[in-house]
Amino acid sequence: MPEVGGRAGMHFSYPLALVLLISQLAFASDPVDYSSVYPHVAASSRPVKIDGVLEESEWGDAYTIDLRYEIMPGENTDPPVRTEVYITHTSDYLYVGFRAYDPNPTEIRAHISDRDKIFGDDTVSILLDTFNDGLRAFQFECNPLGIQREALQNDAGRRNHGSDSSWDAIWESAGCICDWGYAVEIAIPFSALSFPRSGSEQVWGLIVTRDYPRKRYHVFRNVPIDRSRNCTICQAAKVVGFEGISAGNNLEIIPTFTAVRAEERDDFPSGEMLSEQANAEFGLTTSWGFTPNFQLDATWNPDFSQIEADAYKLALDTTYTLSYDEKRPFFLEGRDYFGTQLSAVYTRAISDPQWGMKLTGKEGSNAVGFYAVRDEMTNLIFPGSQSSDSDSYETESMATVFRYRRDLFNNSTIGVLLTDREGGDYFNRLFGLDGKIRFNSTDTVSFQALGSSTSYGDAIAEEVDQPFGTFSDYAHELRYEHSTRDWNASLSHTRLGEDFRADLGFIPRVGYERILAGAGRTWYADSDELINRVGINGRYYKTDETEDGESLEHGFSTSAWISAAMQSSFSYTFLHERKTYEDISPDINRHALHGSMRPNGALHLEMRASFGDYIDYSNVRPGERIRLEPEFSLRIGRHLLVDVEHQWTRMNSGGGRLYLANVSQSRFVYQVSSRVFFRAIFQYVDVRKDQSLYIDEIDPVEKELFSQLLFSYKVNPRTVLFVGYSDTYLG
Repeated sequence: MPEVGGRAGMHFSYPLALVLLISQLAFASDPVDYSSVYPHVAASSRPVKIDGVLEESEWGDAYTIDLRYEIMPGENTDPPVRTEVYITHTSDYLYVGFRAYDPNPTEIRAHISDRDKIFGDDTVSILLDTFNDGLRAFQFECNPLGIQREALQNDAGRRNHGSDSSWDAIWESAGCICDWGYAVEIAIPFSALSFPRSGSEQVWGLIVTRDYPRKRYHVFRNVPIDRSRNCTICQAAKVVGFEGISAGNNLEIIPTFTAVRAEERDDFPSGEMLSEQANAEFGLTTSWGFTPNFQLDATWNPDFSQIEADAYKLALDTTYTLSYDEKRPFFLEGRDYFGTQLSAVYTRAISDPQWGMKLTGKEGSNAVGFYAVRDEMTNLIFPGSQSSDSDSYETESMATVFRYRRDLFNNSTIGVLLTDREGGDYFNRLFGLDGKIRFNSTDTVSFQALGSSTSYGDAIAEEVDQPFGTFSDYAHELRYEHSTRDWNASLSHTRLGEDFRADLGFIPRVGYERILAGAGRTWYADSDELINRVGINGRYYKTDETEDGESLEHGFSTSAWISAAMQSSFSYTFLHERKTYEDISPDINRHALHGSMRPNGALHLEMRASFGDYIDYSNVRPGERIRLEPEFSLRIGRHLLVDVEHQWTRMNSGGGRLYLANVSQSRFVYQVSSRVFFRAIFQYVDVRKDQSLYIDEIDPVEKELFSQLLFSYKVNPRTVLFVGYSDTYLG
C-alpha cells in the first residue's frame, strides 16, 4: 500500500490542556443544596451475603418498594403479580434484593447463558441516575439464575433512547427459583459507578423494572411512565442517601498475552500450507478511577484480537463503505461520552494501535471525554454524493479526540467536539458544536455543526482523485421532534459539503443536502387484547447535490405495524422515490415486510423480506431485487443455544438474472456455566453471477466457508481466557 507519510505529528496538546482546565474548574464546583425531601436509603451496618436467599435479618433496615405499575402492555395499571424490592448500602457496595412472586413458577423463563445474553428471559433490573440529570444512567439486570447484564442508558427520547450494553462492570449476583417465584440478590461496588464527589447526602434517580414474558410481554416498574413525555430517565423516582460512600482504590492493571499461529497456501488453491505468522505478544492496559467521577485509561500494545467474527455483510447492492460494530475493550470504555448526532467519532477507523490514553468523566453539569491513540495503520474513507471508496495505508498516524458536554436546564445539553489525525503530509482536523434543547416534555430541537480541514498529500490525492493541497468544508444537521402518547412528528435539514471529511468518524456520503419530514400515530389496546398496539408512519424526503443542486433522490414512504400476543410484531413499508445514479434516474417502488415472534421461552422466529425496484450499480441500469432473510433461535434445555440466519437475494437486470446470492450464518453455544462456554460459528457465502450481463469481467462463482471454534473461561467480566481456531475455505 502507498504510505501517507512519515512520523505523525504530535498535535494533541491543545485538547489535553483544555481537558485539564475544564476538570480543574469542574472540581471547584460547590456542593448541591438539596431542597426537596425524598425517601431515604439507609446504610446497613454489615455486608449482605449474595446467595439468592433473602433473609430478613440482612434486609430488615432496607428501603422497601413494590413495583406497582404495569407500564406495558398496560398503561400504569395494576400488575398481575407482585414484586418486592429491597435497597441498602455500605460505604463500598449498593445492595438490591428482589422477591418476584409467580403463581406458576414452572413458566418462569431462565437459561444459563453468557453475560449480556439474557434476552427473552424473566429479568429484574435497577437503573441508577447517579448524577440526577435525567440524561445518563447505569442499568444492572439479572435473570432468575443470577446471570448478569449491564448497560449504559442515554435518554435521547422515548422512541429513540440509546442503550449501550458493551459496557462491562464487575459486580455480584445470585438467583434462586422457588415454589413461590424467584429471588435475586445483587451487590454493586461503588467503584463500578460514577457519582458526584460528596461526603454528604446525594439525590439519585431510581427506576426498578421487572420483565414478565408470558403470552404477552409485561413490564412492571416502581414509577408510572407518562407516554406523552419523550424521555424515560427523567421520569425516575428520587431517593436520597449514600452519604459517605467511596469508590475506593479503583485501579485496574490488565496484562494481555496473545499467541497466534496462522497458515496459508503458497499457491492457491492446491499449494502447500505454509506458516505465515507465528508469534506471541504481550500488552498492558490500566484503568484508574482517580475520583468517583473521572477515569483515566492507558494501553500499550493492546490485545485487539477479534474474538467473534463480524456478521457477513453483502456489498453487492450498495456503493458506500460498510460499517461494523466496535468490540475492542479500550474503545468501548466510556464510549457514550463521544456520541454525537452525526457519526463524527467511529473508533474502528483506528486499525492497529501501538498505545493509547483516555480520560472520561463528569463533574456537576460538565462531561469530558478525551483520547489519543498512536496507530500503525491509517484507514481512510473517500466519500462522495453517490458512492464512496476506502483504503488502508501502512503508515503511522496520531489520532486525537476531545469531547466536552454541558448539561443545561430541562434535561438539555450543549457540547463541543474536536478530532485530529495526522501522519506526515496527511492531516484531518474537525471542530464542531452540538446541542439538544428540550422545550417541554414533548418538543425537542437538536443540532450539530461541524467544520473540517484536510490534506491527503500529493501521492494519495493523485492516486484516488482527491483534491490537492489543503481543503475545507462544513456540515450541519438541524432536527425538530414532537412526541406524545399518540402522535410523533419530526422535521430535519442536513447538509454535508463536498469537501467535508470526518476521518475519525463514519460519514461515507458528502456533497448533499437533505430535508426530511415525518409523522406517525399509535393506537393502544387494553392489555388483555390479542393486539396490543397499532401504528402508522409516513415520511417525505428530498436530497440534492450541494454543488449544482441536481436531485439525487426524492420520494416518500409509508408503513404500518402491529404489536400482538406471543411477543409478536409485524410491519409493512412501501417506498416510492426517484433516485439518480450517474446518468440514470429510475422511479423506484419497493416493498418491505418484517415479522417476529417468541411463542415461548425457547424459540424465537424472525423474517424480513423486501422486493421491488433497485439499481444495478455495477452496470448503471435499473433492476429488480428480491431478498428474504429468515432467522430462528432455539434454546435446548438451559445450556444450549442454536442461532441460524440466512439471506437469499436475487437480482434481475439487463433482461436476465444478474446474480443469485446465499449467505448463511450459524452459531452453536453450549454454556457450561455463567463463566464457561464453547462456541462454534459457521459462515457460508455462495454468489453466482451471469458474466454476459456484466459490462466488466467478474468472477462468476464466489464461494467461501468460514468457521470459528472458541472456548472461553471468565474469571470475571474483565478477566477472561480465550482459546480458539478459525479457517476460511474459498471455492
